[in-house]
Amino acid sequence: MTDQERLEEIKTIHSKIECAFERNDQKMEIHDLLTQLFEEYHTDWLIETVEEQQRLIAHWKKGFENENKIAGRLKRKFERSEKENARFRKALEFYAMSGQGIGEEKHGEVARQALESEN
Repeated sequence: MTDQERLEEIKTIHSKIECAFERNDQKMEIHDLLTQLFEEYHTDWLIETVEEQQRLIAHWKKGFENENKIAGRLKRKFERSEKENARFRKALEFYAMSGQGIGEEKHGEVARQALESEN
């Protein structure tokens, strides 16, 4: 019997028990239905299934928490990189505008080329 078939059978038995309670037929029919639930180990299966679902939920929750921590660290690194990039850009713009040179190479020209290569 597949899990889906078992679940459908349990739902059917559950509905029959509800109907028996509504009709006040609480002796023989309910006893027979409860016996069916226990003899076919449906209640054991339900308990095991719920416990497995709880383990899976805990596992996935832990995984998501770890992913969120990693995402937070990556976001902070990215923000630091953006700030550093902005500082470098300001320095390049300064040298590009100043035309200062040291030795034979002009830093302004190098800075202008670096800024142009971004575009």
